[in-house]
Amino acid sequence: MFPKDHLIRSIFPEIPSTNRSEILGSLKKNQGKITFSHKINGRWENQYLDIQFVPQARDIFKMASELSKELTSESALVPHKELGYPLNEFWFNVTVPGESTG
Repeated sequence: MFPKDHLIRSIFPEIPSTNRSEILGSLKKNQGKITFSHKINGRWENQYLDIQFVPQARDIFKMASELSKELTSESALVPHKELGYPLNEFWFNVTVPGESTG
């Protein structure tokens, strides 16, 4: 049960197209290092790649942390191995026009 003053907010920050292109380039360049979760409609749902191979993701994590601090006055971080966590708690869903994810 959420406290009465708890609000659920949807935030859709703009990720610059150059950053998106660089992330996609890093995913393509490091395909041999990607691990996968499960297939949905014939494609892999989640693709995992250590942040060292996708350094552009750090900018997105920083943006998420700053937005969290701004909206909730509390710090937040995305757990990943580079911070000493056993697993990366982020993944990429890669689709082409017309595909969707659940």
